[in-house]
Amino acid sequence: MMIVDWKRSHLDSCTSTNDEARRLLEERGVTYAVVTAERQDAGRGRLGRSWFSIPGKSLMFSVMFPSPLAPQDAPRLTLLGAAALAHACAQTGEDKLEVKWPNDLLKEGKKVAGILTEWVDVPGGNGAVIMGVGINLSIPSDDFPEELRSRATSLEEGEGAENTGTVLLDRFLEVFRAYLERVKLSGEVDLDLWRRWMRPGRKVRFSMGGNMHRGEAMGIRADGALEIRMEDGSSEFVVAGDVTPVTWED
Repeated sequence: MMIVDWKRSHLDSCTSTNDEARRLLEERGVTYAVVTAERQDAGRGRLGRSWFSIPGKSLMFSVMFPSPLAPQDAPRLTLLGAAALAHACAQTGEDKLEVKWPNDLLKEGKKVAGILTEWVDVPGGNGAVIMGVGINLSIPSDDFPEELRSRATSLEEGEGAENTGTVLLDRFLEVFRAYLERVKLSGEVDLDLWRRWMRPGRKVRFSMGGNMHRGEAMGIRADGALEIRMEDGSSEFVVAGDVTPVTWED
């Protein structure tokens, strides 16, 4: 079954677009749908973090779709979403972004967008995927909370964010639909779609065994795990957790 189009819903406000997508799933069943909102009162990111946004200066939406992969393989769809978002941004003129494993987009080393993917068990299939996307379109640096100013940025400064958001959403839905069709046909996620947006050798820190470590992010395995080259030349693979770009002085 090919994806004909995304069924769209738009809200003035909601707790989060992922919550609204889950509500639609419970009411209507699994379908290909996208939920957008002007305002989120409880937007959230990975690892229980909140997501900061400003109406008119941020783009917040969630896509819902039946998973084309078995539950144990579905986490790779987060990588696919990040690649599709980078691709869509490039089509709108932002071609210098990079992906940070597994789900963020960076601009000049600062976070400009993030993805939160949630899986929902549905009887009789692989389940449903709800993928929430938050993008800082044109938030001035001084408007970010103080704790985020050194780590977050926007795609652009000034006016025109509403038009940029509309175009970017349309491009993302088009690109992501094409990516999903490829997964449905092959049964696999082409991780080269993600790798093309990665900057190999970026210095990072990450937690492993209860301790913080440093290394260089080099690539990803077929299962989506991040390969990190340690200072002694050995490699470690991160399957889950938080990986943060740093300089060696941090």
